[in-house]
Amino acid sequence: MESDVRSVTEEMKNYFAQITRDINNNASLTTIQNNEYQKSIINKYKAEGITYCISPNEDIRYSRICFQSPPWDINDVGTIVDVSEKGAFPLSLFIDDNISVRYDPRKLNDRDSSIWIYMDNRKFIHIKKGSEFEFQGRITYCDYYYNVKPNGRYEFYITEKGGWSFMQFIHDLLQ
Repeated sequence: MESDVRSVTEEMKNYFAQITRDINNNASLTTIQNNEYQKSIINKYKAEGITYCISPNEDIRYSRICFQSPPWDINDVGTIVDVSEKGAFPLSLFIDDNISVRYDPRKLNDRDSSIWIYMDNRKFIHIKKGSEFEFQGRITYCDYYYNVKPNGRYEFYITEKGGWSFMQFIHDLLQ
């Protein structure tokens, strides 16, 4: 299912509300029952294609839920904020005050993630700061900082659909 980033943030907000409701519905459970209940919640959402990890923090502004490989494909436009010299997700895009995107137009593959930090981004030197950039791909993960006011803060990591390979990495190095 293809969507724009703002629509996906609304869906994520709804999932977060549902997950929170489910998690907090355990007052009468023993510890062992609660552990099994938590596993059942994780499996329920996993069956819907939603894998998540909630990370509370002492500073509540940094408490977040991370949606990992959610089922949404993105097609949207953002404004270039920066382009990093090395590593995966070289393009930093501004969508609005609550949404940022790190995008990699290459087809990254998780099994090659140990070499991502070495990826050379010189081929993106032509991209200008402040220019509009159309992007499309699959969400690798998204951090939703739910305590940031007024509407939460979203940091998306999006890569081109498909799989980037080690051979592509060697080819890029030789260019």
